[in-house]
Amino acid sequence: MKHNSKIFALLLSILMIVTQAGYVAAQGEVPPTNAPEQLTPEQMKVAIPVRDGKDSSRSATGGVYYLESCNNNADVNTPCYIVVLGSGSFPKKANDATITPLASTATITCGINIYNRLGAKVARLQQNVGVTFSGTFGQTPVTLNWGDLRGTSALPGYSWSGLTGPTPNPNWGIYVARSGTAYVTSGGMLSFAINVIPPLQTYVSSRLTITSSGWRCS
Repeated sequence: MKHNSKIFALLLSILMIVTQAGYVAAQGEVPPTNAPEQLTPEQMKVAIPVRDGKDSSRSATGGVYYLESCNNNADVNTPCYIVVLGSGSFPKKANDATITPLASTATITCGINIYNRLGAKVARLQQNVGVTFSGTFGQTPVTLNWGDLRGTSALPGYSWSGLTGPTPNPNWGIYVARSGTAYVTSGGMLSFAINVIPPLQTYVSSRLTITSSGWRCS
């Protein structure tokens, strides 16, 4: 009896480890869901330098990014720091199991908070994407259904222009197999034009990527 109990305990431990690993994989490299309105001096000091606000320039995961074009001589209103955010409104049962035999829908939000040289939040670029997962929650196979930019905003004095997206690849309604990759991108020019000639401008873009390893925002 004791022998059977030990075997059962061992099997249970293995099952828990596998389940936890599967759930983490389903979520992928998920960024934080929120960020402060004001960055701390410590956060700004350790910010990761990037050449511009494009999603392709951000190779690291998470954290605070610093635009190399912004220096101590720049106007205090210059967009200087970026924080990537992300969240997913998955069905409740996604918390109980990582795999479902039926297709399930979800909305994934990728946001980019932009801060000025003093670390104050001045704008946000946000894309919301509706998806349908056909297997593991958060992973391919998936179908991209729709997208919008609700939640994109800027403080007075700042403005967005040339906003594009969300732009899916492949197109909306196309099934992406387990071995494929689906992504959605959005972007726009953030400007500050009060008593500044020429206007202070920074292009920022966001990308949602979904693979067999999970989903992530960049």
